[in-house]
Amino acid sequence: MKDLCYESDFTPQDLKKAMTYNAYFRMRFTVPLLILIVLIGIVGLIWIHALNTLSVLFLLCLAYPIYFVVSTAKKINSAAKDPKLPKNVRQRILLSDEQVVCARNGKFDHYEWEDVDSARESKEFFYLYLESGRVLVLPKRDVSSDTALETRNLLTDKLLPAKVHLRKDMI
Repeated sequence: MKDLCYESDFTPQDLKKAMTYNAYFRMRFTVPLLILIVLIGIVGLIWIHALNTLSVLFLLCLAYPIYFVVSTAKKINSAAKDPKLPKNVRQRILLSDEQVVCARNGKFDHYEWEDVDSARESKEFFYLYLESGRVLVLPKRDVSSDTALETRNLLTDKLLPAKVHLRKDMI
């Protein structure tokens, strides 16, 4: 299999989109859990007519998801506007049968496929989550659909099925 190369400028907008995806959708249960909490709050308030301790608990069930979404959005916005971050980072990520190489700011990081914990795909990016806690973000905008398909195939070959989460509408 040929090496796959993702070369692009990683912009603050990319960072914001990647952080938003990671905050809300990386953990499979975040959004469904927030929806469940809201439903419990609504059902509880309908069920209990009197204002008592239990109704306060149900109001909190309604307020927590709103707090979570607003506070997460604020954190993402402030992180994306951090003046210490470079405006555009030129990166090159090379995927081969043997390893993953990331070149950024003149530094080269080499990772074996065993170092990759999991992979996810969104509409605009591939995410490679590493054992070290780092995330490699591969923008799809600069590659052909063939390269994106080959990337899906490589991720499926190199990682355990439970660790690969690809978009169904892109396959």
